[in-house]
Amino acid sequence: MKICSVNKCGREALAKSLCGKHYKRMRKHGTTDAPKRAPGSLEDRFWRFVDKSDDDSCWLWSGGTVGRGYGSIMLPDQSTGTAHRVSYEIHYGEIPDGMNVLHKCDNPPCVNPKHLFLGTHADNSLDMTDKNRQANGESCGLSKLTESDIKYIRESDLTQKELAKEFGVTQANISEIKRGRTWRHVK
Repeated sequence: MKICSVNKCGREALAKSLCGKHYKRMRKHGTTDAPKRAPGSLEDRFWRFVDKSDDDSCWLWSGGTVGRGYGSIMLPDQSTGTAHRVSYEIHYGEIPDGMNVLHKCDNPPCVNPKHLFLGTHADNSLDMTDKNRQANGESCGLSKLTESDIKYIRESDLTQKELAKEFGVTQANISEIKRGRTWRHVK
């Protein structure tokens, strides 16, 4: 096993005698050295990446992003935080333990404090369900059935066992569909 050529790294070398981390740095910055953190306070760095149009519209984050488009910013402890949480703290103060910062506008890059509110994970899930943003039916990646299958199942006179065999699902699945417990969005 080859070891990364960067002094004191110790990771396995993957390409050009560098580990994955140092190889990416070399390609992006031209050096294996850690990038220098932007100077200034967290609030100063935050405002550099905010596109603030007016007080009521979404203020879009123009800096780096993480999963699903949420803004990403380096925190004073050198960890990465999300821009909407930093915005909330700048405008309203500390976020209590166990609380999430949610968006009224459902726009992940938005950092407008008027669009942000505190809630638990359960509140966030309920908000997603109320706004019909969760994957359901055919949009769920593992779904074996289509909306037309559901309509057929609900109208069919075949037994649940026969329907289950026909569609390659369990009898319990057919029962839940017929009782309206699943696929509720299909009328």
